Amino acid sequence: MTRRLYLEDSHLKTCTSTVESCRPTDRGYDVTLDQTIIFDNAGGQPCDTGSIGDAVILGCDEVNGELLHHIDRPLEIGTSYPVTLNWERRFDHMQQHTGEHLLSYSIYKLFGANNVGFHLSSGYTTIDLDRPLTQEELFEAETLANRFVSLDLSVTAVRYETAEDLEQAGLTLRKQAEGIRMPIRIVSIQDADCCTCCAPHVFHTGEIGSILITESMSYKGGTRVTFLCGNRALLYTQQARKVLSAAGRQFSTSWTNLTESIEKMQEELKGLHKREKELSESLNSYLAEELVQKAVKTGKTTLILEDVGNATQEKLKSLAAKTIRDRNSLTVLFGKSNGRLNYVLSCSPDSTCDVSELCRVVNTAVSGKGGGRGTLAQGTSPIPDAFNETVEQLRVYFRSRLKQ
Repeated sequence: MTRRLYLEDSHLKTCTSTVESCRPTDRGYDVTLDQTIIFDNAGGQPCDTGSIGDAVILGCDEVNGELLHHIDRPLEIGTSYPVTLNWERRFDHMQQHTGEHLLSYSIYKLFGANNVGFHLSSGYTTIDLDRPLTQEELFEAETLANRFVSLDLSVTAVRYETAEDLEQAGLTLRKQAEGIRMPIRIVSIQDADCCTCCAPHVFHTGEIGSILITESMSYKGGTRVTFLCGNRALLYTQQARKVLSAAGRQFSTSWTNLTESIEKMQEELKGLHKREKELSESLNSYLAEELVQKAVKTGKTTLILEDVGNATQEKLKSLAAKTIRDRNSLTVLFGKSNGRLNYVLSCSPDSTCDVSELCRVVNTAVSGKGGGRGTLAQGTSPIPDAFNETVEQLRVYFRSRLKQ
């Protein structure tokens, strides 16, 4: 059984270990050691990395009670090698994990919410809570957790061999992993959290640096909280400061006044959009008059079939509605937006035209998709290579069709 030195001293960076077994796998070699400082994938936390002699540690997992170090080359059984830990990775993980204990404890202490899920990745950490929490409540918990950090409280891990030993310790656990058997390892934070945990932790809360909640969302009836600790939190705030400062320069103000500036801009945009809509309606009225002048009496129907250039579906519908003047009118308009062809067919309520059937004719002509019913149909398609010729062909077809 491998002696797990990281449980005795989480800050050990090197040790000397003897290879007990080494076997090839499809990803390299799996090695067991008599002792190790490498933490395996467990408890929601990724494993450590590092090296054993010249071999690179690619990962570490516990299989049937044995710690398997996944390495990139074989090692001699019975030979001792220096084991070196990727300390930067380990310390980062300890900051996040101990920070998680403090944040979970703060949330539990203030609002009675339990942590029912934990995930630590290379870029962020999440906890899942069993009840909804507001942003204001999370801010309050974040503040309390950072107060614990600033107090530089001691963090200890004790292994209890029997239930009697644990009972005699008189500990009040915030959380105990389900199905766990003795012996049990308890991680305690002075005057704060106390719960079962298998992972390495910092010695004092001051090593965490800071705890920063970056996001929260509803999740399975509770709340999923994303947060960063230590150097991750620092890098995040530095990047956020750059973004906010750049945004502030765009508004010729400091980032502290961004909210006010954005609200002012939104009010101005609302006014501009309203004015734009008014001008667009006026322009549509003029365009409608021009289109009406191009109308052709075909049989009993007044037909307008035109390409109006750049126009969205909404503009085409508004424009078509303004051109329906006679009791038996049909307007077919084409327009382009976002690299696509839009088309609308509109007729008067008393018209004998079937816009749904006529839309299928246009669909076929331009390889588009569309439909409708009543007095309105619409569709869209790629812009045909010979679009002008297609419009002319449709004009001829519609005139011929309406004369029947």
